[in-house]
Amino acid sequence: MIKSTLGNRLDSYLICLIRPIIRMGISPNTLTACSLIIALFSGLSYGLGYVKTGGLLLALSGLFDLLDGPVARFTGSESKFGAFMDSVFDRYSEIAVATGLCVYFASVQRIDGIVLTGLVLMGSINTSYAKARGENFIERCDIGLIERAERIIILSAASLLNLLVPSLLLLALL
Repeated sequence: MIKSTLGNRLDSYLICLIRPIIRMGISPNTLTACSLIIALFSGLSYGLGYVKTGGLLLALSGLFDLLDGPVARFTGSESKFGAFMDSVFDRYSEIAVATGLCVYFASVQRIDGIVLTGLVLMGSINTSYAKARGENFIERCDIGLIERAERIIILSAASLLNLLVPSLLLLALL
């Protein structure tokens, strides 16, 4: 929704973050890799029971993921490889966070949390897959009610507010 509603117009709001990144010579692919690494630590934090830390790291990972595209556009370094890498790393990030959440819910004996996390992951991965396949046949395939950015915002906020299970239920339904 955020991406399909705002599109590249969001770039102008991010310019204060993008300029220093460009000046430091940080490539979009480096930002993508950093996003994945931070997401791995988010998943680890969730798995170890540090839910608020997991949420904060997830939000930070999302910020890096938000910046890689605009940096590529501003530097003229957009590439099919970069887009592919971003897409693949996003899926690994989602799987890492979901795995951490499942470990956490198992450790506190919350089967509902495990099931909901699995449903959210299935919906997320299938939405991304269907969108990618659909774009082979139509120019723009906007499916799904919410995208990755919204899932990150909801899950990060829920982690900080101690509302993981209700937020997972919401995400599973959307």
